[in-house]
Amino acid sequence: MALYTPELIWYILPVTAWLLLLVIVAMAFVVYRNNPQFSWPTLQRTVPSNPAVIFSLPYTIEGVREFLVKVKPFVQACELDSGIAARVALEELLYEIVESNTDRKANESFDVHIIDKKTAFTVVVKSKGPLQNPIYKYSNDNLMDIDDSDLRQAILSRVCKNINHKYMNGVNCIYLNFNRT
Repeated sequence: MALYTPELIWYILPVTAWLLLLVIVAMAFVVYRNNPQFSWPTLQRTVPSNPAVIFSLPYTIEGVREFLVKVKPFVQACELDSGIAARVALEELLYEIVESNTDRKANESFDVHIIDKKTAFTVVVKSKGPLQNPIYKYSNDNLMDIDDSDLRQAILSRVCKNINHKYMNGVNCIYLNFNRT
């Protein structure tokens, strides 16, 4: 008697398909158990990897006010430990950019990117123009020497401990970084 006959193929193919499906489902369950941010059995992400908002703002005080009203719910939903500090730093930075760029045309704008990651909350502000560094370094002994022109920059530097500035191709890129605990 032969071990293999041609008629057995109709039994082997469905059994093999069911075994393969069982292996795939088992692997998906193991991945889901090790990383619960994936849904089971599709392994799709349940949490967006980097929720972000991107806006273009005109160089006007009214534009900044409207933006701050729109973005406040998003910043609150991010549940930062330093939530009020992030809002104050963003507000001071935007007003500093608008007030220092008074020679802009009505149709010009600058970009604001707010990125919420698992370990950090980052605000990136990109404005075209000459070099403008908003980081104001001072010590606690020099608090009384800060004048009105440097007050916004001093508040910004005090509220946001991790602030970076880069100037590339005529664009000021300012990064406000807030770490999560």
